[in-house]
Amino acid sequence: ENIARLTQEHQQLLGDGMKLKAEIDSLLAAYDADWLKHTETTRQQLKADAQDYQHHQQLLNSQQSMYSSMKALTDHLSQIQETIRLSYQSSLPEIMMNSPENISRSTVPSPRSPESVTDEWTSLLGQVKALTGKIHDSRATVSAATEQLQQYYRSTGKTEQTLMALSAQEGAVSIARQFVTATDSQLKSRTDAISDAQRQIDSALKALSLDDCSQLPDPQQSLAEKSAIGTQRDELLSRMAQTESWLKMHQDNIQKLREIEGRLAEAKQRFARWDKLYRVFGGTRFRTLVQTYILRPLLNNANIYLRQITDRYSLTCSKDNEQLSILVLDSYNKNQVRSVTVLSGGERFMISLALSLALSSLNRPDMNVNILFIDEGIGTLDEKSLDSVMSTLEKLQEIAGQTSRRVGIISHREELDERIPVKIQVVKKGEGRSLVEVKNSFTTF
Repeated sequence: ENIARLTQEHQQLLGDGMKLKAEIDSLLAAYDADWLKHTETTRQQLKADAQDYQHHQQLLNSQQSMYSSMKALTDHLSQIQETIRLSYQSSLPEIMMNSPENISRSTVPSPRSPESVTDEWTSLLGQVKALTGKIHDSRATVSAATEQLQQYYRSTGKTEQTLMALSAQEGAVSIARQFVTATDSQLKSRTDAISDAQRQIDSALKALSLDDCSQLPDPQQSLAEKSAIGTQRDELLSRMAQTESWLKMHQDNIQKLREIEGRLAEAKQRFARWDKLYRVFGGTRFRTLVQTYILRPLLNNANIYLRQITDRYSLTCSKDNEQLSILVLDSYNKNQVRSVTVLSGGERFMISLALSLALSSLNRPDMNVNILFIDEGIGTLDEKSLDSVMSTLEKLQEIAGQTSRRVGIISHREELDERIPVKIQVVKKGEGRSLVEVKNSFTTF
């Protein structure tokens, strides 16, 4: 069907080409009877002749225009010359005939001198000669151009009417040439399409292992096979699309996994840093570490207070001091190191009091602890230990006066009333009420 359609279009294009050739033959028969064999040469000659004719025509028009201008200028100069001559001829008799007394000086034209008239005449005559020379040259140019044009007519056998007709048909020739070019292009395109179709047919027959189109299979069977193959193709495309979707999901999951692995690596790095800090400072380790740096200055301060209480004991700690253990040096026994647990109650109380005072001196500069209350240990002391403790407190009273600190003892032991001059007593009144009394020696507040 395609071959038949293309063949029909080819025949139609050939018919149009024959009609166009007949029209062009009728137009160019007088110019070149065998123009079809020399189409490009004929077109170039026709274009050159038309351009040559237009050039000569323009040159002739220019020379004729120049000739007309020169002739008009010559006529104008002749009129001026005649006017001057007539003016002088008419004015001289009138001046001669009138008497001098009847003629006013303002109405009589002043005659020109012969020299000025001669000069003006000479100038005008020079201009006339120059214009006459230009006219002669223009006529010669026009004659030469006319002779060249006539020679062109004789050599080519053409006439002015032929050139005018060809010039008028130049647009039609251009349109016809474009149509011929387009027709040739379409004809070549159709021929190529026919050749491609034939090659496709030959390729299809070769693929089917057939010699000619008569051996082609049944169209209905081919259509059924085509439909089945199309169904299989659609199924394969659907499965391919699904596989591509799974593949894209897999790639996305891989990207997410990489991101999660990156975040996991960062988290592991952060965990490693924090785990290292925890292993060094975790739990009570940091507090113990800080306390190891504070304990030695604390013991030094405690020894200052302890020397004011007794000259026997001084406090120290081990070199590493990881357990925060406090050791006691006994100066009465060659600085033997003793544990606090083997000391008596009064000795432990003196050491505890020295440590409390030293601890109160480690406060911040903006927070002063001037009062220290002791509420443990005194009630369980025996008489000998209590006496030692009171001796310590009496020495502490002297220390308190030097450091502006006050120490209060919370106790219910009656033995302390005689040895402590200033007391704050709480007296129960019943029904949940109490009375606070401050006693200083013999004065009660």
